[in-house]
Amino acid sequence: MSFAKLFREAGTGRLIKTADSKTVGTTAVQVDSTETYDDVYAIILSSNSDNSGTIYYGDSNVSTSNGIPIYAGETVVLALGDATALYLIADAANQKMRIAYIYDG
Repeated sequence: MSFAKLFREAGTGRLIKTADSKTVGTTAVQVDSTETYDDVYAIILSSNSDNSGTIYYGDSNVSTSNGIPIYAGETVVLALGDATALYLIADAANQKMRIAYIYDG
């Protein structure tokens, strides 16, 4: 994964790595096929404010009817260390999601 930023969160000893945005469409996509670090504290999902549709997250069977919605401009933080278990799908093509990982430092 190509990381755009790496910096230390003030006062907590945690590292935040921010990835470039991921394009999500009407077919489920895996958030990441390689991020399975033991020291991941949380995953941050942020739906671009310019999105025209809603992005949903869940397991490999996620759909727009069973996934948890993230509306345009919203951000969620998941206490989940394995990004390979997380999938995204949207109700419209070409939606953008930014993904960041918080690591225990």
